Amino acid sequence: QVDHLYVALPLDQHVRMLEIIETVNRECVDVDVKVVPDLLQFIALRAGLEDLDGVPIIHINDVPLQGLGAALKRVIDVALSGAALLLLAVPYAILALAVRLSSPGPVFYHQERMGLDGKSFTIVKFRSMYDDAERDTGPVWAQASDPRVTPVGRFLRRSNLDELPQLWNVLRGDMSIVGPRPERPHFVAQFKHKIPQYMLRHKVKPGITGWAQVN
Repeated sequence: QVDHLYVALPLDQHVRMLEIIETVNRECVDVDVKVVPDLLQFIALRAGLEDLDGVPIIHINDVPLQGLGAALKRVIDVALSGAALLLLAVPYAILALAVRLSSPGPVFYHQERMGLDGKSFTIVKFRSMYDDAERDTGPVWAQASDPRVTPVGRFLRRSNLDELPQLWNVLRGDMSIVGPRPERPHFVAQFKHKIPQYMLRHKVKPGITGWAQVN
């Protein structure tokens, strides 16, 4: 006698699954039928159940942070970024002077990045390269011994101090303290075809630091 029947079928074999259930229902046996949908490769953020007119449906790609959780995270971001900008005012001035004296050009570097829901925003960093470093090459991935980087910029990159102005992006609401690092649209257009489910990272605000940086 069969007490439990576990069925794991691909999505395109749902007709076969219905046939199995119908066959079981024609017998006078008490069989607990459990269906394991072949959806695990699509469930990247979180999955949830919802009732739609009496029919249970599964959310595969739900928004991971919303409602009270999103509001609380925003309050924390504003408090931390605002306090940090005030406390780091003097170090900011020193770093700005060092950048200005290291090479001709602006103190801050502005660059287009892709954020929440795929919307572009302008990220702010201390300039670590020579001015117009990509004028002849276009967007180029940074390298370890990049000749475009100034001596002061090399120190800023090693210590991650060039990222500090992004606290302003957090205060503005473009970014969060914690989240996936935002990438340039030029590279996003490449990564989304090479990395499975890459675009799901844009369901949350990008951050100054995240899991990848910690690890």
